[in-house]
Amino acid sequence: MPRRGGHERALPDIIRLSQRLIELGKDNWELAVYPVEDHGFVEPSSWTDEYKRILKLFTTNLLTP
Repeated sequence: MPRRGGHERALPDIIRLSQRLIELGKDNWELAVYPVEDHGFVEPSSWTDEYKRILKLFTTNLLTP
């Protein structure tokens, strides 16, 4: 039997939030879903992806004049 984490309950919230951002015409947002992870990261690929996204966010928004 697969392990069940808290992410099953959060999925409808993520879907509703995404839909609402689309309806409001928001264009400066991003969603990263890690389906193999529970509340915290375990997989090295998830950590790598998260930190690449954070670095991109910082360099794009904090280092550019």
